[in-house]
This record gives sequence, C-alpha cells and structure tokens, in this order.
Amino acid sequence: MAIKEIMAEFKELAQKVPNAKLCLEIIDYLRSEKQKDLEFITYRSLQIAIGNDVRQEDLIAAVNLLSTHRNALLNPHMMFVEVDGDEFEISADEYQTALNDGFLVHPETGDLVSDFNNRLFPFFTLGEILTEEIN
Repeated sequence: MAIKEIMAEFKELAQKVPNAKLCLEIIDYLRSEKQKDLEFITYRSLQIAIGNDVRQEDLIAAVNLLSTHRNALLNPHMMFVEVDGDEFEISADEYQTALNDGFLVHPETGDLVSDFNNRLFPFFTLGEILTEEIN
C-alpha cells in the first residue's frame, strides 16, 4: 500500500476516530524530514514538531494508531536506561517477558532488575513504507 492510500485512509478515519487527524499531521511532519533525523523518534520530539499544545494522551493515541496500523508507519522500540546513563535497546520479547515475570534480565550483566518500568523509554523508527517514501 502506498503512502497516499494510507493517508486517504486516515483522512476517512478522521471523521470517526478522534486522533486520526493528528496522525495525518505526524505523517506530514515525518515526510518533510530527512531520514537521518528520524532514526530515534520520541513522543517529545513529535510533540515539539507538531506543537506543544498537543495533549500527551492524544499524541500517544495517534502514535499507537500509526504503529499498529496494518501497514505500520512507525516501529516501536524500548530503551532501558541505567542509573549511570548507559542505554540498552530492549526487544519486544524481552519487554513482554519482563512484564510477565515482574523483572527484567539486564542485557549486559544478566542481573535481575525489578524496578525496570521507571527506566524504560519508548522510541520509534520509521516503518518500511515511510522509509521508502523518504528515500
């Protein structure tokens, strides 16, 4: 599916789904940027790009739509940040296992981390369709 078709779908959804219009604004922003500037997309970077007046709940809902759409435009990731600032990307499977078990196995040391939720931060990368569109 081409980006124009996906945008048309979101325009149609905007009549019924509250945050679909915000999805269009995010897509427009992403399409206007250089790919190298979109290798680590955060909620905050999107909020700044779209406008600080966007409610966080609305932004999260819109990003959720973009990352769960059948042709995902954004790929979700998790970053585990150590107290000393060291960062480790956590796979979706590792995150799910941590949620189920109640602890995260530290990616470097193998230690069990029970307070992992306060040190996990979501970020996003471009999905395949947007990557092709921007190249």
